[in-house]
Amino acid sequence: MLLLSQDWNLLILYVLSAWKYVHGLPDWDDASHNAIKKQCFQTLAAQCMVAIKRKPFDSSSLEDLRKRLAMKYFGDRVFINRILNRLQYDFILIID
Repeated sequence: MLLLSQDWNLLILYVLSAWKYVHGLPDWDDASHNAIKKQCFQTLAAQCMVAIKRKPFDSSSLEDLRKRLAMKYFGDRVFINRILNRLQYDFILIID
């Protein structure tokens, strides 16, 4: 629903909040049980990437978001690193 509303600020806030809850889910010995947690991280990361690509940012907003993402509880760094790399790319584009 947030993607459809195109409220990119609200979507980013949702992702930041939801990430903490997904991170708090247990890590199971059975890989199939952990697949749900990984899927949640993938979905949240994908939604965040859409918001980042579509929301016009100034350099201070990008830097603020990068810091907030870097300080959160991030279960799987692979997904968050993709987002941080995109923010870095966008930051370079704004500066140039």
